[in-house]
Amino acid sequence: MAENKPKNIRTQEIMDAAMQVFVKKGFTDTSMSDIMNQTGLSKGAIYHHYQNKKDLFLSLIDHWQNTHFPDFHQYDDKSLSSSQIFQKFSNEVSEKFRENPAVFLAELEFWSMANRDEEVRIKVKKLYGDILNLFENIIKRGIDSGEFKQLDPKVSALSIMTAIQGIIWFTLFESNSFKGEKYLKYVMDFIIHGFLKK
Repeated sequence: MAENKPKNIRTQEIMDAAMQVFVKKGFTDTSMSDIMNQTGLSKGAIYHHYQNKKDLFLSLIDHWQNTHFPDFHQYDDKSLSSSQIFQKFSNEVSEKFRENPAVFLAELEFWSMANRDEEVRIKVKKLYGDILNLFENIIKRGIDSGEFKQLDPKVSALSIMTAIQGIIWFTLFESNSFKGEKYLKYVMDFIIHGFLKK
């Protein structure tokens, strides 16, 4: 990779390379030299953007959210029902899974590091807090519109979150009976059906 690329392209390439290395080797066994080798950049070029391996890893969490997770802002579309928003969200996660299942393996490394490092834990907690708040707001909108029955928005949001994260299982263990996309569609339909006002 040439070192004279614009900053945003260079950082994108560093992040993509870092995610591949962290997913393959884990945080502990990854060195800045590994990332340097993956990108083709000099050590100085990488250190120009990131102070150390941990700084790079923390930046990777933001990169993962901004690049690989569906855009939060598109779910303000008032023309869609809450059920349709969740279905759209689920479809986008399935598409990401089809494109690159390894993206979901990055979450495992985030969780693992969050268990061992306070800065990472705070960053990861904020990441999932943002997602849960989004889901809660969609559920509250469904309740207010009469689409959903009276629900506990926090518990309901968590049920959506854990259902989506179940797709990670398919990145670790191949299933001959059905695929991750089928799992996610089935479980999302099941949950939404339970939310609907009869």
